[in-house]
Amino acid sequence: MVQQGGKRIVRIAVVGGAGEIGPCTPCGGCRQRIHEFADADTRILAIDDSGKWQLYSIDQLLPASFHLP
Repeated sequence: MVQQGGKRIVRIAVVGGAGEIGPCTPCGGCRQRIHEFADADTRILAIDDSGKWQLYSIDQLLPASFHLP
């Protein structure tokens, strides 16, 4: 994304699991990287324990974060 000149993440999906899709949200390091290119409208889609897609803002996943100007 960045290499191609992108500067903002609008929406991103996160999946995981062994053999099948399972519950997964971004790790702390990924949350920080997403935050660096996110804004208040960015949404993160992730699978929950029931196998349904959940929608999060970066502030929900990374509260009280820092952001460089």
